[in-house]
Amino acid sequence: MGILTLDHAYTISLSILIISTVVSRLELLIISSLYVDFAFSGRHTKYKELEWKLLNYVIMVCSFFSGISFMCKASMFFKFFFYIAAIGVIYLYSVKKTTKDSSDQIRVLAYFSFILCMVLDNETGKIITIGSLGVQSLISYTTSGLSKAFSKNWKSENILTNILSTYSYGISRTTIFLKKSPSFEKFLSRLTVATLLAIPVCFFIPYQYPLIVTLLGILIFHFFTAILLGLNDFLFTFSLTYPGILILHAFIFKY
Repeated sequence: MGILTLDHAYTISLSILIISTVVSRLELLIISSLYVDFAFSGRHTKYKELEWKLLNYVIMVCSFFSGISFMCKASMFFKFFFYIAAIGVIYLYSVKKTTKDSSDQIRVLAYFSFILCMVLDNETGKIITIGSLGVQSLISYTTSGLSKAFSKNWKSENILTNILSTYSYGISRTTIFLKKSPSFEKFLSRLTVATLLAIPVCFFIPYQYPLIVTLLGILIFHFFTAILLGLNDFLFTFSLTYPGILILHAFIFKY
């Protein structure tokens, strides 16, 4: 047996998905003016922002009550609220014009996967759901790590200061510090690549503990990117795939 059972993996992933949706919708509601122009093109700004807020409010409330229903084991209410939240998330993703990233993709994939699981309503559905999330995460980390490893821009000494000097991710104190410490900046950029590529490497080691340590390392990486770059969604959406990675690993090596 691996460190997680299929039921535990399902519960953890679903719980993180619900929490991440509530948190992300709350963030979008608080600073909606920064995001509303990325959707609903061709409509008056006043109505765009009103529709944006209303949709995100409905998604947040439904996600919250789906979580409460799930904890209370009220299956009918849970599915009702979960389906509404899922439809809202998928719709907003479809109309969003720009700034779609891998965290958005994983959240949408997660909703599709869990809906499929609820329709099938058996162990096979859980395996498909958790397994697909694990595969998606492994692909994301591998492609991201390889693209950075072979990127000339990422190998440049000032890649992190360039990112942290942008309008979206600008943090003046961190940028100044890194400009004064080019060696440390180079170390951080190399560490980023190594951490990303460590996930697929450790996945093929027939013991789970190296993989668990690596997943904890990448979780810490996402925590700091959330603080430094404001990539809060990555912390939640990628962590909901980790149970899937562990279940896949246990299945392949027959724990």
